[in-house]
Amino acid sequence: MWHIKCGNVSPSQYNYFYKDRTSKWTCVRCLAPATNVSANIKNDLRKGIELDSLISLKNCLHTKDVSIVHMNICGLVRHIWEIKIFLEYSPVDFLAVTESHLNAEIDDREISINSYKIIRKDRPNGSPWGGCALYHKENLEVHIIHKFMSDDIEAIWAELILNSQRLLIGCLYRPPDDSSFFNKFDEILGKVQMMRKNLVIVGDFNADVSNANSTATSNPMGKKLLATLYSHRCKNVISNPTRVTQSTSLL
Repeated sequence: MWHIKCGNVSPSQYNYFYKDRTSKWTCVRCLAPATNVSANIKNDLRKGIELDSLISLKNCLHTKDVSIVHMNICGLVRHIWEIKIFLEYSPVDFLAVTESHLNAEIDDREISINSYKIIRKDRPNGSPWGGCALYHKENLEVHIIHKFMSDDIEAIWAELILNSQRLLIGCLYRPPDDSSFFNKFDEILGKVQMMRKNLVIVGDFNADVSNANSTATSNPMGKKLLATLYSHRCKNVISNPTRVTQSTSLL
């Protein structure tokens, strides 16, 4: 929670969260260090985070369901305060992040979030680009599945154990110029399928599947993605565009 002036919060939104005693009463802008990040938080709230959207998402969360959200953050360190605000209002069980842009020089403490643990998959060559990260609530029993991890593909595989049930979660990133990704992805899915039935895959594959089922050949990556998923009895459940600009709308 933040002050009305700090967060550009309307009185109705303020009253909504004031009555919601599950929300912590802290102003992240006032608590932020006196840096450019602190100075830009108010603008980030206006441009990057819509409060109405956060309210709608929070209302959709159910305590008995496992909630998973994916974001291509394009730099986790420089957007960490936005992530903290998001999880403050929408405390999902898992937040998968692609293009984390982390390397060995960045300590976990720089990207830590209260009540969450983080699993990282940085690029092995120390590159400041690409990479994946997976936040999960610290009260959940989550284990990294190392045998599915590889330096050949940017992916995190983690297993949630809940009430004797097991759910495997994969967070993947495919760079736009990685033409061999789907061969590696297909191989890993073959191993996964032999051992796990409950599977959720999220990530950024840089593949538009909005017209992948048509006869057009303008989107080969989308066709490859769907073909790989379908061959392992996985289903794409995303039906709305996830990347929208003034001139394009990609799924």
